[in-house]
Amino acid sequence: MRAVPFLKIVFCCLLSYPVFGELDFLRSQPHSTKYVCPPCYHVDDVFETAIYRQPGQCKVCGMTLIENPKEKIINDVSIHQGSGNLLIDVGNEQDNRSVRVFYYAPSALNDESNVLIVLPGAGRDAWGYRDAWKTAAEKHSVLILSLYYDESTYPEFWNYNLARMIANVEVDEKKSQIKDFTLTVDPERWLFGDFDRVFKFVVNALNMNTVSYDLFGHSAGGQILQRYALFHTTNKANKIISANSGWYTVPSFENVFPYGLYNSPLEDIDLESAFRQNLVLLVGEKDDANETRGHLVRNDKVDLQGTHRLERANYFYKTAKREAKQQKLDFHWQLRIIENTGHDHAKMTKAAEQYLYH
Repeated sequence: MRAVPFLKIVFCCLLSYPVFGELDFLRSQPHSTKYVCPPCYHVDDVFETAIYRQPGQCKVCGMTLIENPKEKIINDVSIHQGSGNLLIDVGNEQDNRSVRVFYYAPSALNDESNVLIVLPGAGRDAWGYRDAWKTAAEKHSVLILSLYYDESTYPEFWNYNLARMIANVEVDEKKSQIKDFTLTVDPERWLFGDFDRVFKFVVNALNMNTVSYDLFGHSAGGQILQRYALFHTTNKANKIISANSGWYTVPSFENVFPYGLYNSPLEDIDLESAFRQNLVLLVGEKDDANETRGHLVRNDKVDLQGTHRLERANYFYKTAKREAKQQKLDFHWQLRIIENTGHDHAKMTKAAEQYLYH
């Protein structure tokens, strides 16, 4: 079998590479790569765990090892076939930030391949969410980019779920309710713009012709994407899948932000553009009052949406549809209930695959 040549892509030299039909720079693993165990019951921090020289399983817990994130240099992209991670600058002069991207590059990746950006739940295990998409990635030749937002920088859960739209949050722990916060009025500081930046950086690095990307977020990641459809309508996303969200920012001015749009960071909410987004709400049929997985916020304000995720998804969708009808706006959002499924990101991944690629 002919060996597949490896191409190390350095961002500053990207424009010197020709456009190619099938990306012929991939190989299984680079020799210099080292591996670590992702956080599990015996590892507190993926950046501080023991280092292995070869890929495989952790000798303690059996989890699949991942590439050592500490070995990456910001904006230096070395992509190979299979699993890996990148460190990409997504900030600006006022907001110096980078995001780590756990990717999966399928063997048949080409310059017309689809790109899927994945937002994990509150556990932030971007590597696990990426791995759940491996089979689909190979089957449909999709480049998977799963974003990792660490809890030290993006505290759980008000900061992450709300995509940095609020800061200086004070929480009433007994009521699981926000006492006070500061609105982040500058949209450039929100997480939403990261997705376009990551997409642009990677497709330029690979010299791909793909012009838009799809999004999949589960649980806390689903909340981010629901708000993305509302507040970041000038995006390059195609289909936006928000799965098993815990609670919502409802597109109504009857409720105060972050539960509704009243006093939200944007004075003029463009609901016409928001309702035209290809937003698909997925929720498990069994993500109901009997479901114990995942952290579900309960307080008097959130419970107006329902007391479990299935109820809240229905409430959010019906409220949005009613608002669109009252304002005579086109309404492209969808709600799909997945049978025999609870708060399970692997099963929701399969449901999302069916919608995206079949």
